[in-house]
Amino acid sequence: MKNYHKTIGLLTCSAAVLLTLNLLVGDRSGGVARANDSVSDQDFSLVTARTPQGGDALYVMEKRSGKMVVLTWDPSAKSMVVRASGNMTGGR
Repeated sequence: MKNYHKTIGLLTCSAAVLLTLNLLVGDRSGGVARANDSVSDQDFSLVTARTPQGGDALYVMEKRSGKMVVLTWDPSAKSMVVRASGNMTGGR
């Protein structure tokens, strides 16, 4: 029974420390997605970038077929809109 109480106490202390650190550090991005980030795996690459109009665009590239699509956020429709799509040019 004592081990049970020790485990609960340890988990409670860990949760309190994590909560305190989360509140102290906070969200430094201000809740806004940052452009110029990328994620890639064997089949897909995702890249965010600023558009000339000041918004953000999401570029989705499928590496095996060479297809690419550009998506932007439309605030009036509250959805992602396809701005361009096609084949990537150039070699791998």
